[in-house]
Amino acid sequence: MATGRSPALAKAVHDGTDLDAETSDAAGTIARDVPCWQDPGYSRLRRVVMSGFVGIPAEELTHPAVPLPVCVRHGAPATRRVTFAVKSRPEVSTPRGGNGAVMTARLGEWARKTRVVRADGWPLCVRCAAVRAAGLVLANVMFWGGLLLLAGVVVVRISAGAPDTGLVLPMLTGMAAVLGSVVPFVWGSLPRLTRTHASPDAASVLVERPHPAFAARWPGSKSADRPE
Repeated sequence: MATGRSPALAKAVHDGTDLDAETSDAAGTIARDVPCWQDPGYSRLRRVVMSGFVGIPAEELTHPAVPLPVCVRHGAPATRRVTFAVKSRPEVSTPRGGNGAVMTARLGEWARKTRVVRADGWPLCVRCAAVRAAGLVLANVMFWGGLLLLAGVVVVRISAGAPDTGLVLPMLTGMAAVLGSVVPFVWGSLPRLTRTHASPDAASVLVERPHPAFAARWPGSKSADRPE
């Protein structure tokens, strides 16, 4: 990501490391002064710098000597722990296009550049665990319920032996439920709940907008001013 002003800031944002005083000042200047149309990385930089972040070395998550005590979003004690893969957010240089070959090339480049860090025992509080459970349950109900509804429409259509306009609404409802199941799935996904992504070299994990109680474990890191 090119900031156009501070290589140290770009490295800190990508690597998930803390900002020193000089780099932090540069971050504030860039976030205030650089128009987004002049810097392709501006919007992501502004979100990270202004909202706060914590950079955690990958080895502290893969083989944690001391488990993280509180959740990222609320700073509440952990009631459940999960193990998951934290992925990076690679920038894809292949131009966008509508044909299959271009889409395949973009997916291939994304897969090659994506790095993964294993996070063991990541903490979820009561509220985070409830959101995850509700999201997964709702996503499964919508997806499998929609498929059953579509299958029922097909069976009725074959049994009737003739087109039936009364099947249009159930068919559309089933399709909407299947496609809409993505929403609760993402809502309850671990990347969203933990606000994490890996650095491009997989040496660290960047946590965006952490609660101050979570960020307090890493002195000098930035924490969210108004945690959700």
